[in-house]
Amino acid sequence: MSPLFSLAVLSLIQNGWKVEESALVTPPWVVQSAKPIDDESVGVIAERPGARDGGVEFAIFLARGGEAPTLLERFSGSTSEGTGTGTGFTAMVLRENGKQELYRVRLAPPVSLVSLGQFETDPRAVSCDDAVTDCVVAMTDGRALRWRAGAQRPLFQPLADSEAGDFEPWGAAMRPDGGMVALGMGSSTVLMSLDSGKVTVVRGAMTLQRASLPALAVELSQKPGLRERWDRAARACTASPQGWQNGNALVSLAAAGEIGGFCPLKPADFEFELPTLKRKPLPSYPWKVIDCPEGGWTSSVGTLLTRCDDPDVRIGRMLRGPRPRSSDGGAEEPSRELPEAVALSETELFVMEPNPKQPYRWYRGKPKGKGLPFIVDGPSVLRFVQKGVIVEQVTWSFGVALFQHALRDDWHLIEPRGASWALVRFRATP
Repeated sequence: MSPLFSLAVLSLIQNGWKVEESALVTPPWVVQSAKPIDDESVGVIAERPGARDGGVEFAIFLARGGEAPTLLERFSGSTSEGTGTGTGFTAMVLRENGKQELYRVRLAPPVSLVSLGQFETDPRAVSCDDAVTDCVVAMTDGRALRWRAGAQRPLFQPLADSEAGDFEPWGAAMRPDGGMVALGMGSSTVLMSLDSGKVTVVRGAMTLQRASLPALAVELSQKPGLRERWDRAARACTASPQGWQNGNALVSLAAAGEIGGFCPLKPADFEFELPTLKRKPLPSYPWKVIDCPEGGWTSSVGTLLTRCDDPDVRIGRMLRGPRPRSSDGGAEEPSRELPEAVALSETELFVMEPNPKQPYRWYRGKPKGKGLPFIVDGPSVLRFVQKGVIVEQVTWSFGVALFQHALRDDWHLIEPRGASWALVRFRATP
C-alpha cells in the first residue's frame, strides 16, 4: 500500500489554538486605516464622528502588539494614509489652504510626529530612513523631492529626452540609515546615491551603473545597441523595490505587461548586493498558493488541496445573475473562492475557512493519487505530522479577512471584510 494511504486525520481539537487581539486605538476612536512602521510598530489613522459640531475629528496612533496604543496627535482636517508605493507609514493631513501636509512617525524616544512639509498634490510614493531625517517623495508629475533637515529640494527633474516612463518614479524604498534610495522607475529598480547622484539600475537580467540618471538617458538616446538591450530586458520582467535588508536592496521580479504573464528570470525575489552587483535569493515563504479550480497551498512539507472555482467561472456566474437550479430541483452550489491562509510555521497553516465541512486532501509531497481526504469545519489550524493531519479548530471572530502584514512575535495586521482593522496573534494553548 502506498505510504500516502497510511495517513490519517489524527484528531479534531477544539480550541487547540487561541487568537489574541491587541488594540489599535482607544475608544471612542475608530480605525480608518493601519500600516506598519517597522516589524513591530503600526501607524494608525483613526476618526471620531460627531467630535466637533457634527463633524469628524482625526487622530494618529502608534500601536504595538500586547501594548496599549499611544495617541500621537489630533487633527481637524481630513487625515488619510499616503505612503503610496513607498515604504513605512505616512499620514496626509488636508490643511485649510488646500495643500496636503505629510507626517512620519519618529520611533526614537520620545516618539514624535515629523512634518515633511506641504505639497500641492498627493504623493505617489514616500519613504524615509529609520530616524526620519532623510526622506524621498515621488510626485505624480514625474518629479522626486528629497526632504532633509526640515527642507525640501528637488532630487531630479523629469527627463524630457528619455522615453516616456523610463525614469518616472512610481515607488521608493529608503535605506534605513539614509543616503540611498531604491526607486521604482518604469520597469526598473534604480538604486540612487542621494549625495552623488550615482545610479545602479536593475532591469530584468540587466545590471548597469552610471554617474547619474541624465547621463544614462543621454547614453540611451545616442547608442541604439544599448537602447535595444535596455528595451529587451524589460519585455518579460519588471523589477520592483521592496525595501532593504542587511544593507542590501530587496528587489522582486514580476511578469511585465498583462496580468498572468510569466517572468522567466530566477531568482524572482533577491537581495541585491551593491558592492558586488550580485543577486542573493531570498528564502521562499513557507507556503505557496495553488490557484483555482483545485486550489490550495504547497511547501517542502507537502501539498494541501481543496475545491474552489476558477476565477473565469466565478466571473461568469456573477454576470449570469441569480444562480440556476440544478437538475434535481436544488440550487446550484454557490461559487467558492480559495480561503485565505497564513503560515504559522513550516508545518502549521491557519485556514480561514468560512464554510462548514469543506473537503480537503493532503499529500506528503507532490499531489499523486487520492491523498488523505479530511474535513475542515470552519476556521482551523492544520498541523502536519509524520502520520497525517491534526485539525485544530480556532475561535475566529473576524469573519473573512485579509492578512496584510506579518509582524514580530507572531502578530498579524489583518483587514476584515466589512469590519475594522485588527492586530491579532495565534498562540498554541497548553
